[in-house]
Amino acid sequence: MGDKKYTVIILTLTALVAVVVTLIILRVNRQENFDESVPEELIDEESRRREEGERQAVRLYELHPLATELPYYSEEFEVHYGIKNIETYDIFYTVVLLPQSSPANTELYTAEVERLRDEALTWIKSKGVSPDNLEIEWTTR
Repeated sequence: MGDKKYTVIILTLTALVAVVVTLIILRVNRQENFDESVPEELIDEESRRREEGERQAVRLYELHPLATELPYYSEEFEVHYGIKNIETYDIFYTVVLLPQSSPANTELYTAEVERLRDEALTWIKSKGVSPDNLEIEWTTR
C-alpha cells in the first residue's frame, strides 16, 4: 500500500512538472514573437523625421528668438506662440492679459488692461525683440 502511495505521488509530481515546463516553453515562444526586430528602414526613416524636426525647430528659433522664451506665464499676462506655416516659418503670438478688475467697472478695467498691455510689451522688448515686427493677438481672461 505504501509503495502505491509513493508511485501516485511521483506520477502526480511528474505530470505537474511536465505542465510547468510546457507553460514555460509556450511563454518563451510567445515572447520571441514579440521580440521581432524592427526593420532598419523604419529606424532610418524615424531618425530622418526626428532630424528634420530638429532642423525646423532650430530654424524657427533663429528666425523668431522670442519663441525660445515661450510659453511665458506671469500673474499679469501670458505669452504664447502658434505656427501659421511651418514651411515658411511664419508664426503669430498670443498675449493673454489677466486683469483682476471686473469689466463691469469699465474705467478701471480699461486702465488695467492698458497697463498690462504696456507691461507685456516691455517684457517683449526686454528679450531684444521689437513688438512692432510681431503679429500679436491680444486677448483677456
